[in-house]
Order: sequence, then structure tokens, then C-alpha cells
Amino acid sequence: MKKISLLLVPLLVMLAGCSTGVKLVKVSPAERYNSVYSSGVEWGGEINHKSTNFLLSNLLLTRFEDNPDEVIRLLDQRSRTSKQRQLMQILTDLCSAVGYRHRRDPDKAVKYYCSSAYYSYRYLFDKSLTPTELPKYDPVVFFMTRYYNNALLVIGEYLKSKKMLKNDSFSLETATDMKLRFRKPLYDLPFPLKDYEDILFCPEYMPENLKTFSHSSGIGVPLIGVTRKLPPQNGLKSFAGMGLPVTMFLRFGGLVENDVEVQLEFYGTLHTDSIAIDGAQRKVPLELDFSSPVAYAMQNPTLFKGIAFMFNPAEIDKLAGLYTITPYDRNKIPVVMVHGLMSNPRTRGQMFNTLLNDPNIRKNYQFWFFGYSTGNPVLYSASLLREALLNCQKKCNPDGKNKKFSKMVIVAHSMGGLLSKTLIQNSGDTLSKGFFEHPMATVIKDLPEDQKAFIMQVMAFESLPFIQRVIFMATPHRGSEMAAWSIVRWTSSMITLPQKLSSRVHGIAESLMVKTKLIKERKLKLSTGIDNLDPDDKSLLLLNEIPFSGNVPFHTVCGNNAKAGVPGGTDGIVPYWSSHLDGAMSELIVKFGHSVQEDEAAIEEVRRILLLHLKDNGLLEENSSK
Repeated sequence: MKKISLLLVPLLVMLAGCSTGVKLVKVSPAERYNSVYSSGVEWGGEINHKSTNFLLSNLLLTRFEDNPDEVIRLLDQRSRTSKQRQLMQILTDLCSAVGYRHRRDPDKAVKYYCSSAYYSYRYLFDKSLTPTELPKYDPVVFFMTRYYNNALLVIGEYLKSKKMLKNDSFSLETATDMKLRFRKPLYDLPFPLKDYEDILFCPEYMPENLKTFSHSSGIGVPLIGVTRKLPPQNGLKSFAGMGLPVTMFLRFGGLVENDVEVQLEFYGTLHTDSIAIDGAQRKVPLELDFSSPVAYAMQNPTLFKGIAFMFNPAEIDKLAGLYTITPYDRNKIPVVMVHGLMSNPRTRGQMFNTLLNDPNIRKNYQFWFFGYSTGNPVLYSASLLREALLNCQKKCNPDGKNKKFSKMVIVAHSMGGLLSKTLIQNSGDTLSKGFFEHPMATVIKDLPEDQKAFIMQVMAFESLPFIQRVIFMATPHRGSEMAAWSIVRWTSSMITLPQKLSSRVHGIAESLMVKTKLIKERKLKLSTGIDNLDPDDKSLLLLNEIPFSGNVPFHTVCGNNAKAGVPGGTDGIVPYWSSHLDGAMSELIVKFGHSVQEDEAAIEEVRRILLLHLKDNGLLEENSSK
């Protein structure tokens, strides 16, 4: 790739509109105990106020400080006969505190955390305890869930350190010499276990520079399931090293002699956010963390990956296509996100992260991301988008009977909107007459079959019937005057278009000149994606002549650096006169720059539209979106 002038870098960053600086950082033990996962519970090896009062009233406080194991065993024996739920609460706190005191000796500490997990689980779910019902409006239920989750986190970390986390059969001792006998884990994950190369514990990390923390309190420990590089499925590719949201749960069976059978369970939380306890009688929400996996995925590749691919589109030929983070789900509507100039699919992370916080969106939508080189001509990239969607449709919905697939939504930013508008347009002869002054049938009449197929693929298209709504974000429908700047034209000249594409286009030009005399020039300049953003670019002007399909609702989100809600102005790259569309079902103008997909109000607008789409299709009750 040709060297990029340092003077040009700020311009490129401004044009790119990418999410920057999002990463996942390791936290210290102190930070972890003060995080959202442990909020409301005091840690540090000290017992809480209620436990202190209990031990004092039973003349056990001094005895506990002198010999905690003895007191824990005493209370354990008492709990087996009295069946008092309160004793489970006291034992949980005592074991957690002693476990923390032994934190420098993991083999010893884990015994107390196994007991803490056992007692807290019984407090929450054992119906034989009195009182039989959990106290309503009492924060102790929340606290006991936090104790359980923290104990399970320590157990999970211990098992991972011993390379036992995925083992089928083993046992761990508790503080009272009771054994937890682990049976084969249950995996309810989007990909088979073999496709995961690592498991990270979310409480060990904290996302940085994400605008929202998408999290929900519940039972279990959130994880990041890091996948291997996976082969395409159903026309959908997967990112290498994806971070998928997973929650780990430890289910306890009944006590047999002095052993308890337990099972680790792993749930992919994009499709499971609650689990059944005691059969199907009780549904319990899982602890959810979507932001940590998103941050893990966003921190690699960096911003300049998208810039590099723009300057040398040939490098991305094999990488271009539709990407998913989960296998195709026929019960969910696809939302396809199409990125803009010098960007890549991962830069939709801010929006994706926030949208995942809405349970209605998680339940009803699956998210796909189209990746392409923004250095290629817009019409060519648009043909790749259509080709990828049609290929996916053939594999996922070949008979056209899947109503969810046929309600697809497109969310497109910047240049991505120019690609996406072709999905709801019928080109007819507009492009052929514009470029060659002849109808398409005349243009392709005498071309070789391969050239005929290529020109039809790029210049002759019809609206895709399964696209049912489009959201345009800061899209330069009429171009950007910035594209005519000399420095931008110089940047465009540095882009090396793929040899295969260049040869095919010039071969077609040669055929049309020699055989059909439909063009007069021997040399035909092949425009880059940046060239196509010039307000005077022919491709742009012709695309703007083609009306949208009348039955597909579309929406616009525009940026105005000066003031929100005021038509006019510019987002710094695209002026309002270019991003505005007559006939849009809705238009939101946010006070933001070109990267409107990162603005909180813009993201909320996308959420509103997605919920509206569900409502219009009878998939959302009237009060569910509030």
C-alpha cells in the first residue's frame, strides 16, 4: 500500500466515523468487589451486621473469631435439623468471609466458597426451609444472589486455573467436608463447545469508552465466550475471536449422605436470559453482561484496518460479506448493519451494545454486519451486498415461507446508505441510459456471457422483497462537497482497485467500443468509492434519480453540528441537503458530527424504529416498548 501522509491522517479519522478507544481492561480485586457485580454487599473478610448480631445473641462471636471452622460446622449441623432459612443466610456470610481471608491459598479458599455457594443456593431455592416463601421487598434476596454469584465466580476461576472447567466428572470439598460431585456440564450455547478457544470471566474486566453498560442483575456469572475462526454457515461468516455473552450457573441437587450432586450450566444469553428452577415452576433471571463481550470484540481490529482496506480493496476481497455473531435463527428478524467510509463491521459496537440492553430487541432480532472495502466503486460494493443477501436468502429461506426472514431491516451509515438504497430500488434502464445512452437490452446484446453477467450484476437490479425497512444514518445521497477537495481527490488517486475488477470493467469497455460502438472513448476511468461521493459524480446522480420502492418504509437520521432538531447545516462531512430524504417516515436531526451512529439520541431512535417494526408486524404488545 502506498504511504499515507501524516497530514492526511486527521482527515481520514474524521471521514471514517469509527468508534475509537473501546477496550476491555483487567480490574484489580478491589475494583472487582466494588463493581456492579458485587454492589450492595460488603466484602473484605468481615462478616456483616446481621451475622454479627446472630453470633452475639448465640454467644458465638468470640468462638467464631478463634475457631471459625468449628462454628461453621456447628451451625451446619443445626441447619440440618431446624431447617431455618435464616441459618442459610448466616452460613453464607461466614463462609464467604473466611474464604476471602484465605484468598492467598486458593485450594483452601475454594472450600469455603463451595459452602457459600451451597448455602446461598439453598436460601434462594430450597422449598423445605422455613419460612417457605422468600421475603418480599427484602433486599436480603438480592444480597444472597450476590453472595452466590461471587462464590461461583471464585469456583469458576479455580476450576479454570486447574484446567477442570470443562471436565465431566470430579469433586470439590466444602468447609464441612461435604463433597460437591460435578457431573457433565450442560452447554446451551450458540456454537458447539469445540468452537470456543477460551472463556473469560466478565467480573475480571471492565469495558472502557462504551457509552452504556448493558447489564442486568440476576443469578450466575457472566462470561465472554471467545470463539475460534469458524467456517461460513448459511451464507453468513463469523468474526475470528468473537466475544459472545455467556452466563455460567451452578445447579445443586439434593444431599445424599454427605455429598451433593452439582452441575455447571453455560447459557448463551442472546437467546436465553432466564432459566427454570425446580422444573418449569420457577423462572429465574440470569445475570447478563453484553458490554464486556462487545468491548472484547471491538478492541481488535483497530480503526486503521478499515482505512488500510480502503486503500487496497483487493486485500478485503476474501473478507467481504455478511457477518454474524450467532448462527442463523429462523425465529428472529435479521437486522443488517452496513458501515460507512473507511470503516468496518465492528464499528457498530456502540449501537449494538446499547440495543442489546432491550429484551424485546434481543428476543426478536438477530444482527448481521456487512463488511466491504469502501475504496471500491459504490455500484460494485452495492452489487456485493445484494449478492450476499440473496445468497443468504437461498440458504436460510429458500421457499420464502419464513416470515421473520422476510421482515429484514437495514441500518446503514454514510456510504453504507448508498449501497443499501439499491436494495429498495428498481434500476430499470436508468443506469444504462445514463452511462451508455442506450437501454440495458441494447448494451448487453453482443457482449460475452461473463461480461453480460457482470454488467447486469452491477447495473441492473430490482428491490429485494425481504427488505421491509431501511434506516439511513448520515447518508450522502447527493454527495459531499468535501469529496471534491483536492486533498481528497489525491487520496482517491492513492487507492489501488483490484486488478480483477479493473480488467473486467476495461474489458467490457473494449467490447462495447469495438463490437457495439456504444462508447467512444477507448479509456474508461474506473471511479473509487471516494470519487462516487462527489456531488457531480455520475453514479451518484443516477442513483438519486431512481425512486424507492413505494411499499418499504424508510427513515433518516441526520447530524447537525450546530443544533439538534433544526433542518440545515452539516455534520461536518455530509450537509443536510444531502442526507435529507423526502418521503421518509421519520427524520431525526441530532447535534452530532458525522459519526451519528454513536450518538445516544440516534441510537435511541434506532431502538424506537426497531420496536415500531415489531409493533407494525404484530410482534410487540402496546405497552412492551415503554
